[in-house]
Amino acid sequence: MKRLLQLTIAFSFIACTLQAQQLPQKSPHASVSYVLGVTEIKISYSSPAVRDRDIWGAVVPYNEVWRAGANEATLMHFSTDVSIEGESLAAGTYSFFLTPTDGDKWMAHFNSDTTLWGAYGYDASKDVVSTEVEVKGSSVNEEWLNYTINEFSQESGYIRLAWEKKRIYIRVRVKTVDLSVANVEKALTTAKEENKWQVYASGAQYLADAGEQLDKAMEWAKESVSLKESFWNYWVLAQVQAKAGDTTGAIASAEKSLEVGNAANEEYFGEFKEGITKAIDSWKDKP
Repeated sequence: MKRLLQLTIAFSFIACTLQAQQLPQKSPHASVSYVLGVTEIKISYSSPAVRDRDIWGAVVPYNEVWRAGANEATLMHFSTDVSIEGESLAAGTYSFFLTPTDGDKWMAHFNSDTTLWGAYGYDASKDVVSTEVEVKGSSVNEEWLNYTINEFSQESGYIRLAWEKKRIYIRVRVKTVDLSVANVEKALTTAKEENKWQVYASGAQYLADAGEQLDKAMEWAKESVSLKESFWNYWVLAQVQAKAGDTTGAIASAEKSLEVGNAANEEYFGEFKEGITKAIDSWKDKP
């Protein structure tokens, strides 16, 4: 009986030790995230290594659905609605699969079932988007499979999968301007009255910088000035007017910005003063 008790204690100790120890994984977990405009993109995957193996057409068979990683299915999360290779995809989390071929076009699948281990149990009827994606060869061997998210602009970019000597590109588009306008309008519903002028000015500044929806930018800039006069919102109004082609109005608003800033000695005015003055001079030089 004493011997049995000793063995039980010993095995319990070994079991606890095995559970507690951390060992390196053949395909370690990895993740990457990026904010494209105002849209957060997150990718969670496991990263296998080449390890001197023939990958394409061997470890990863052609014309079969592949988990695009290792272990559990790769997951992709989008915080807003996006467009994948021109196909609409609603905000949410999806499992991601590829169907490789020996050519330069593969099929990418965004699937609603996020509980899968690899591609086991994959059901094509649950694909929300299936679309063709571009594949390129590379002279550089990428030992560990990895994903990156790259930006062309605030409204477009691509997800890249790199492994061995292949690079797979998934193009993503987002409606950053529309989303940003909606965010400003939402902020206005919750902002305190004394802070709304800042919300209007921030929104107008964004649209002026983007060169988008200038009518909306003008409306917001003028509303900001009507709520509270500040060197900053007059300067924002001047930039909107300049983008809209109203040079005379831009000069008048910029001069008003200097007047208000000098009179009130507003915080940060000194950092803007030289730039405002140079803008006035450049606008006056225009025919």
